[in-house]
Amino acid sequence: MTRHAVACGAAMLLGLGAAVAQSIAVSTVAGSYPSISSGSAEGVGTAARFSNPQGIAVDSTHGIVYIADAANHKIRMYVISTGQVSTIAGTGTSGSVDNPTGTLASFNTPQGVALDSTGANLYVADTFNQVIRKIVLTAPFAVTTIAGTVSSAGAVDNAAGLSAKFQSPRGLVVDGTNLYVADTGNNSIRLVATGTVGNPVSTFAGDPAGSAGVVDGVVGTAARFNQPFAITSDGANLYVADTNNHAVRKIVLTGGVVGTVNTLAGSIGTSGSTDSIGTSASFKNPTGVTVKSGTVYVSDTLNNTIRQILVSSGAVSTLAGTAGQSGLFDGLSTAARFQGPAGIGVDGTGNLYIADTSNQTIRRGGAATIPTVSTPTTAPVAVGVNATFTVTVGGNPTPTIQWQRQLASGGSFSNLSNDATYSGVFTTTLTVTNPQASMNGDKFLAIVTNGVSPTPSVTSSSATLVVQQAPTITSANSVSFPVGSQGTFQFVATGSPAPTFSIISGNTPGSLNTTTGVYTYTPVNNSGSPFTFVVQASNGVGTPATQTFTLTIQNGAVITTPPANAVVSPGGSANFSVAASGTPATFTYQWYRSAGGVSPFFAMTDIGGTYSGSTGPTLTVFNATQGMSGDQFQVVVSNGMPIPPFSP
Repeated sequence: MTRHAVACGAAMLLGLGAAVAQSIAVSTVAGSYPSISSGSAEGVGTAARFSNPQGIAVDSTHGIVYIADAANHKIRMYVISTGQVSTIAGTGTSGSVDNPTGTLASFNTPQGVALDSTGANLYVADTFNQVIRKIVLTAPFAVTTIAGTVSSAGAVDNAAGLSAKFQSPRGLVVDGTNLYVADTGNNSIRLVATGTVGNPVSTFAGDPAGSAGVVDGVVGTAARFNQPFAITSDGANLYVADTNNHAVRKIVLTGGVVGTVNTLAGSIGTSGSTDSIGTSASFKNPTGVTVKSGTVYVSDTLNNTIRQILVSSGAVSTLAGTAGQSGLFDGLSTAARFQGPAGIGVDGTGNLYIADTSNQTIRRGGAATIPTVSTPTTAPVAVGVNATFTVTVGGNPTPTIQWQRQLASGGSFSNLSNDATYSGVFTTTLTVTNPQASMNGDKFLAIVTNGVSPTPSVTSSSATLVVQQAPTITSANSVSFPVGSQGTFQFVATGSPAPTFSIISGNTPGSLNTTTGVYTYTPVNNSGSPFTFVVQASNGVGTPATQTFTLTIQNGAVITTPPANAVVSPGGSANFSVAASGTPATFTYQWYRSAGGVSPFFAMTDIGGTYSGSTGPTLTVFNATQGMSGDQFQVVVSNGMPIPPFSP
């Protein structure tokens, strides 16, 4: 809709030298994508929201796109380098209030914006207020009304701009000190002389009384238009989107007869989508135009396409979108989809910016570039704490993304789908929800694709999911070592990374390998036993695990009271008893007998009426006979420790 504030000598990115345009890439730079969502949220890129964005003005010097956000009654700006969208003027509620602070001013469905020749001011077609407003482009963005009578429609020229009348003005363009207005409801092109005191308003082309028509090849007010929506200038000519005439008209500004109106392209009064030369081509209700380096770019609104016209020949070609097919899809040339594109502007390097009105987005069309992707970045997480993998992607159009996973156990990478565990599988950030220890070592990568040759798809390096788990000690909490031999015990703990061990309190005589958890000690006696101390396992994740541990030193059984000799009469009974000490104090007994004291000792068993207690602390001999005189008895006492002693 506008001419940029500052001309730029850089080469265009779009193909301008041929009748048929080369491929361009369309991407969504602001507003909801890939779903359609309206609103007024500020934000970066696709986090921002619009409501029926219309006019576009591009400040190439400062890298800013200004947007008439019509249904939000606001003027927004999009910073190209950061993607940030913010409001410079408008409260969000319809009204007609001027204010030194832009966000305290009010508009009523503004639909056109244009920068002045210095880039210091932005003019606004405040469409349903029937006026032209000015915003000073330094904070706090003061808003004033310069022409038109608020809320009073008409077709009145006047030397005092504020006494003039417009009817639904939409398109604007500045050429020097002249502001040209596509006064849509009056079917005319109006001129506001902003360099003259009072901003006088006059009719430059079209019927001053506002009648519609299609008169061509005549000068100024003799020409006729039908609902012109947009206007742009290359300094030599004005170009008008003559919407309901389905054509792009040209008005001469310099050389020849100034003000002569001709049709540059389009079959006047007949809609279509034909790429051809001049009036053999056809459009369908175009509502946006911009010009650069001999090419007029057109938002062919009801065809849902972006067209270009070579000024030198009138050759028309389709740059992006497919006639008759609407949608919201980023892609190459005719694969891209629009829905009611309106305002259009071009920056110094030839990128087009398009207000895709019914899609509630700002789109960009520029040179196609192959996709690029960075290595995913992540950080270790604890069990149950969400993990994210993020990549930075490049390329035009904006690539699609598909995340893949390879299990830690190996195998091939496979596509992920959004579910309870994985989200963002088609975005730059993959989220793994509630990862478990079993997922430690899983690998993830991103495949990005935008179809641009010679490398339409690229795959990132993989990144590994590191799931850290706080330690838990799983080994026993006590052990016994025997006196006289080396005892070992290994503390065991789960956790990732592997925990290390330490003794943090208590009394311990042994030594601990802090890496392996092996505890060793060779006791020489059981003095001080049992020993109690606290072992800690830690790995830097969560709270260290602790365990109170008991070490008991065991010594073999020691006979403290040996069995005594017994003298009995024939037929009598004799008892042999033994007492022992040791750790543990649980003993087993085995009595042995040597007949007459000369034969070897043999283990005894209980024999009814003769022997009982052969495996107890007291052996009883019943019904002694003369032949048993001289028998010897001894006992082995054991507590499970090495070398059980015999009784004397």
